Order: sequence, then C-alpha cells, then structure tokens
Amino acid sequence: MAHPLVWGDFFSNDDVKGTLVGQKMPDGRVFPVPGLPGVTGYSEHACLNTSAFVLSTKAPALVLGEGPTEAARYRDEKAGYDAYIIRQWLGPKLVLSDAIRELTGVHA
Repeated sequence: MAHPLVWGDFFSNDDVKGTLVGQKMPDGRVFPVPGLPGVTGYSEHACLNTSAFVLSTKAPALVLGEGPTEAARYRDEKAGYDAYIIRQWLGPKLVLSDAIRELTGVHA
C-alpha cells in the first residue's frame, strides 16, 4: 500500500523495469504487482509519499493513519478573550508482530 508517486518510483526503477515488459502500467487503486505472483498492490492518495506499507497475508493487520489537522479561532468580546482550538484526527494503529512493515524514505 503506497501513494501513487511511490508506485511510480517502484515501476520506474531499473531493477523492476524488466518485469513490465509487454505489460501496461497499473492505473487502478487495486492491482496485481507485475513480476510478483500473488502480490496485490494498493494505490492510495491518502498515504504519505515518503512511506510504503507491506502487509502480510498470514496475519491480520489494521492500519489507520493520521487524518487532517484543523484549527478554529473563537472570539468572545464580552469576556474579552480569543481562543484557538486545534483538532488532529488520529486513528488507532494495530500492528501485530510481523504483520506490517513500514518502508520509509521511498520517494524523494
């Protein structure tokens, strides 16, 4: 599972290009990875473009990443104050041992 830019780097790598001979570059969100039988690729814009996740099919796993950060400003003239509320939406990450591996620094 990775951002489309990461998949683009993967498929343009000199060591991977040979596996794409005579095949069309995947354009969907879910696709079989050429050259790796039985491996399914997921392309997701919500993923960071500096990380890729490798999920094991032998162990259950759940990945919920960080959501958007929102900020709101409030002003109460009568009380004489300005207030700021910052919300960051986070989801739980359940990582079972050997179920998920995060590869970092995958896109420059």
